[in-house]
Amino acid sequence: MLHVRRYSNIDRVLESHHIVPEGFSSSIFTDDLREAETYPSARGGDCGIANVNIGPSMRRSRHTWRR
Repeated sequence: MLHVRRYSNIDRVLESHHIVPEGFSSSIFTDDLREAETYPSARGGDCGIANVNIGPSMRRSRHTWRR
């Protein structure tokens, strides 16, 4: 299953990302270099695989975010 959500605030994305206990794989699609660097960092997506501007690489994905 793939969930795609639009966002306008990276902090709200990370906040909702950290609420869910699962952490398989997730992706973010962005033109913003700061967001692209933040998402896979320690502050960013808390999951096994965090992708930037590519789709999830595992069968069970958590979320895909699109700006």
